[in-house]
Amino acid sequence: MAVMGLWVVDLHVHFYNGFDLDRAVRSAWKNAQALGGARPGGLCWCLASPPGIDSLDLLKAVAQKQSSSTKIAETTDRQGCAVARLESSDGLIVVVPGTQAISAEGLEVLSLGAQLPDHKPEPLELLVDSVKKAGGLPVVPWGVGKWLGRRGELVAKLVQNSRTLDSPLFADNANRPWWWPYPRLLKAATANGHFVVTGSDPLPIKGDEIRIASAGLSCSVSSVDTAWQEIRQSLLSVRGTDTEVHGKPMSNWRFWRNQISLRLRTQNS
Repeated sequence: MAVMGLWVVDLHVHFYNGFDLDRAVRSAWKNAQALGGARPGGLCWCLASPPGIDSLDLLKAVAQKQSSSTKIAETTDRQGCAVARLESSDGLIVVVPGTQAISAEGLEVLSLGAQLPDHKPEPLELLVDSVKKAGGLPVVPWGVGKWLGRRGELVAKLVQNSRTLDSPLFADNANRPWWWPYPRLLKAATANGHFVVTGSDPLPIKGDEIRIASAGLSCSVSSVDTAWQEIRQSLLSVRGTDTEVHGKPMSNWRFWRNQISLRLRTQNS
């Protein structure tokens, strides 16, 4: 099965218990078309699961429990990477499993394309190396309040010391509100030759699955069988010359609503 053309890739996807799979799929296609201004050839979700949790298993369990109309098939691509395919009346989505890891300093690092085994938290630079050794593509995403002070200094050091073609990706995300200035460390990453990406980063709040694919990038893909490898190679080698980053900051209303919902969820858990 070949699906050629420009795909929309969301590099920062979480899928939580309580999300509606069919709603997530329909919303993702709607969001992706709005991003690029035209219907994409396919979608790619880079799924980041907490260590020890397999979000692909959760997707399957949710689909079965909800009697979802979305069909899920697990397979491997031509390079042996385990992926899943979500097929619906809207089109095909390739789901690439990965891990959301937290460094010893409390900084988030995504491992795309490879799941990390359970291990003790490591310092930021060592965690990035662990992702590479596991075969994953490391992404260091911005987070509300996480790139300040001492932790900001660590990110700045990583930006300056990384060799461009062997460095992690640095990422904005769609949870940044419109009034929050574009992070200076992302500006520094761009100035240092890094390709800055983005993703939707849905939160563990009921209904937030509708934001999947509301931020990401468009990338040329020639076949579903090689989709992730083509996307990965573009991010590693071309670094943006044949991709386009899409997305905009969050509205003030949604930002504060989400922050309040997160705090209420924490208090009630």
